[in-house]
Amino acid sequence: MSAGKTGFDVQLTEGATISAPEQVGLAAAANPTTNCKFGAGADNLTCLIQGGPATVNGMQITLTRGTDGSWSCKSNLAAADIPKIAGTSCTGS
Repeated sequence: MSAGKTGFDVQLTEGATISAPEQVGLAAAANPTTNCKFGAGADNLTCLIQGGPATVNGMQITLTRGTDGSWSCKSNLAAADIPKIAGTSCTGS
């Protein structure tokens, strides 16, 4: 997902409205990767986790871009799984 942040910023700089993950260099939602079905919106990138252990399968990680250009991360992963999947800067349930 982090790779999509640069593409997201470039698209915004060029005046684009972001509505699909392929616009920012991520795999299209219709063609998910082995581990992630990406999504994108006007101010966020999402990853719906595919496969993996039952504790994370179907959970979602969301990166949201603030108006100041900073990014924040949230997820619905259990707190014990966040560092393994989303890193230590992501918060969850």
